[in-house]
Amino acid sequence: RPPRSTLFPYTTLFRSAIELLPDTQKEAVLLFYFEELRIKDIAGVTGKTEDYVKVLLYRARENMKNILERKQ
Repeated sequence: RPPRSTLFPYTTLFRSAIELLPDTQKEAVLLFYFEELRIKDIAGVTGKTEDYVKVLLYRARENMKNILERKQ
């Protein structure tokens, strides 16, 4: 892993992109990547099915990719 100091600009960019996601996608991303919960656990916390959590994460990654591409 690179040192945190070199990741700071990217972390700021990612966090700003996350803020633009719909709430359900944002919640899934935060729980999966920042809280490091498993999909099964996210499903339990949110009351969604595991398949739906996977869909949310997929859509969130696609949306973030589009958001970040527009920011460049």
